[in-house]
Amino acid sequence: MKIEYKINKIKITEGLVYSRIKESTESYFKLIRKVLQYDGKTYKDNTGSLRSSMQYIILRNGTPINDESIKPYLDKPIDGAKYIVAIFIGPEIVEQFMQYPKMLRAIIKNYQYYLDNHKNGKLYRIHNGSAYNSMFAQLFCDNNIEEYESRITGGLFSEQAIDAKKFLEEYFKLLDCMKKDDE
Repeated sequence: MKIEYKINKIKITEGLVYSRIKESTESYFKLIRKVLQYDGKTYKDNTGSLRSSMQYIILRNGTPINDESIKPYLDKPIDGAKYIVAIFIGPEIVEQFMQYPKMLRAIIKNYQYYLDNHKNGKLYRIHNGSAYNSMFAQLFCDNNIEEYESRITGGLFSEQAIDAKKFLEEYFKLLDCMKKDDE
């Protein structure tokens, strides 16, 4: 008896990649919102400003793309197209991080993992491979590279340089929330 089998190749299209990125990002936001609503005993809706301040955009080869503009590429094989999701956090997020420092700590930890695995990337170079530097730039420099570099280096006054890690740990009391987790 001869056994025959057929292997079907999976066709990875740009549409598949785009939809998985979109679904994953929306799922991530949903999880963050749920975590923030939990006060240790019950779930309370206290994330209104966070919901409105968190947004994302998907980039295809560095250009923003949405459900409409992806249509010409839906069935095309991925063949070198690069997709990335950029997450934007509005001005209310600083207050949210003050209230929920564990969330900031988790974001920094996960972003550091990303940077460590993308050492040839532009963000790695700009932020010297530090998730703390990246969060400092997002939260306190509105992602303005010149302002960020001036604050980190001190510009003409190097003694005024800011250590982003130390600053964020003190400002958001990240070390305190780490100690509470260890107890």
